Amino acid sequence: MIRRVFLTICVLLALSSAAVAFDSGTALTVSASQETVTLRAGFSRKINITTLPSCVEVGIDCGMPEMCGIDPCTCGSADSWGVCSCNGLKDAMPDICARSEDENIAGVSVENGTLKIRALTAGRTTVTVTAALPHYGDGFATISVTVLPLGVGLYLVCALAAAIVCAAALLAVRAIRRKRGN
Repeated sequence: MIRRVFLTICVLLALSSAAVAFDSGTALTVSASQETVTLRAGFSRKINITTLPSCVEVGIDCGMPEMCGIDPCTCGSADSWGVCSCNGLKDAMPDICARSEDENIAGVSVENGTLKIRALTAGRTTVTVTAALPHYGDGFATISVTVLPLGVGLYLVCALAAAIVCAAALLAVRAIRRKRGN
């Protein structure tokens, strides 16, 4: 009888400590290399996104609840959070995504921890970056984006460059014609 009580207490202690380990009260910390960005329409900027932690080691579940008994895993092979790791451990990287409040002003994409903001039309918007990692609460970062109109000065520079290219092409054609004429 004492042995049965002792075993019951051990199982309850194991389950209660595993239940505490499942708590995702700790939020993932997300930070961007810039909190405010000002761009001219038609241009883009890349911003580094970092998370803390940047990676966690999680168990690879065996997928067989009858082997582990009840959830959380009690087969003796659990990761730091009490999740079954009968098939070993793996590194989990954060899933990072971004959303522009107004996609007509700025478009966004995320690749390999880098946020790319594409300035589309003049205005102001907010970009929200969200990161998710197993056993952590989602983390957020916001970036204020101001898109300026392309500007008359830039139009003039582009027009001048185009005029120079056209003039050079005309001179080259004229030189070729003269050479053929002689």
